[in-house]
Amino acid sequence: MPRGRLSFRQRRISFDDVDRHQGDIAMKKPIPTFESESEEHSFWAAHDSTEYVDWTVAESVSLPNVQPSSKELDRSSSALHSLIRSRATAFRQALQVVAPRSHALALLKFPHGSCGDVTDLLGTYLKDRGLGTFDYVLGEKFNFNEDGDYLSHTWLQHNALIVDITAGQFPEIHESVIVTIDSPWHRSFRRSTRRIADFRTGGSPELDVLVGVYAEVARLADEILVTPD
Repeated sequence: MPRGRLSFRQRRISFDDVDRHQGDIAMKKPIPTFESESEEHSFWAAHDSTEYVDWTVAESVSLPNVQPSSKELDRSSSALHSLIRSRATAFRQALQVVAPRSHALALLKFPHGSCGDVTDLLGTYLKDRGLGTFDYVLGEKFNFNEDGDYLSHTWLQHNALIVDITAGQFPEIHESVIVTIDSPWHRSFRRSTRRIADFRTGGSPELDVLVGVYAEVARLADEILVTPD
């Protein structure tokens, strides 16, 4: 059983057990009676459980059937999406600096015509920074409103979450960084390719150049994130 502050669900189960087995765990201060979950949440958010329970005599327990509530999942997903957006935004800002002076031909006009390599580079960065593995998705469509032109575009996707930092090259898109679970524009493409996004295994003919580009962009993106505005 961990010391210090507990998650709400751990606290609720642990202290209910304490009430039933007063002799099993040595008590310190008496635990108040709470009128609501909100009141209990506020109390434990401001107090250290070690002032009320002697965890040195507690035993670890397994709670395999305990699942987070939908509210907890929503908060967790929202926090993760915000972190991904921050990383993606910093990566895009770094690319704007590095791409024009790089020797990678596909990046010289970033974001125009560079979605393939950029998608792989960003997917690698998010994975290397512990934000999960993303798919490289290639979408295709014919734009029948403009003389039947063929369009293709790539973006990152994890389950329903879409991450795209090159869609702004298209005139109908006004966001430079897209992190969303609902994008009608992306749904308008027919997905023809889906694989793990990683420039090291994506098959780019400029792999040797991209190794250096990635190292510089990733370093600069990390610096952007820690530099105050």
